[in-house]
Amino acid sequence: MELKMRHMGHVTIVDIRGKITVGKGDVALRRALLELLNSDQRHILLNLEDTTYVDSCCLSELIVCYRRAREQNGMIKLLSPPGRVRDLLRVTRLDEVFEIYPDEDSVLASLATELSSPDS
Repeated sequence: MELKMRHMGHVTIVDIRGKITVGKGDVALRRALLELLNSDQRHILLNLEDTTYVDSCCLSELIVCYRRAREQNGMIKLLSPPGRVRDLLRVTRLDEVFEIYPDEDSVLASLATELSSPDS
């Protein structure tokens, strides 16, 4: 698994490439997300477009990080999960927890609106 981070305003985009499985990515993903949250980067977009596989351990890590972000008034949103990953999110009903967007422009527009609201 490979992670690359980029910043667009108050949003950190984490581009993920490859498989995220126990022992090969789940810990690295958790560490990267928690480091972002601990450094006050509370608005995170996970770009899953080039993710080929996600196992249940990765889903557990995503939930832990999602909860931490919410505790800090932040958010983690998902971008472009491919077919099998989207199916896994649907089967586990995590598609009801995470906001999932089809493209970067739509999620950035959503985040811009949320970040400009008085409650953020």
